[in-house]
Amino acid sequence: MTRVHEPPDRVPTWRMDTTERTDGLLLNGSDPEWVADLLDTMAEGDHDATAEALEGLARRLRKAAKAKHMLGQVPAASICLAFELRQSRAKATRCP
Repeated sequence: MTRVHEPPDRVPTWRMDTTERTDGLLLNGSDPEWVADLLDTMAEGDHDATAEALEGLARRLRKAAKAKHMLGQVPAASICLAFELRQSRAKATRCP
């Protein structure tokens, strides 16, 4: 049995954090200015501007999730080879 104030199982919970990234499902508001502007816009009742700001945030989150998914499809051996190649390129371009 769950308590009244606890979310049911398998329901993601969101929290706002203005510090560095931590584990878990997190909406990272690391730009306090952006968060303050969003809260001011919400308080003013400008629903269109609020919706635009949140849509932009959702768009960035979807892009990040897509990139993470794409990277998850790359074999680990390929990633290791890419890092080795990158290091050898960096060494080749350095001046003695």
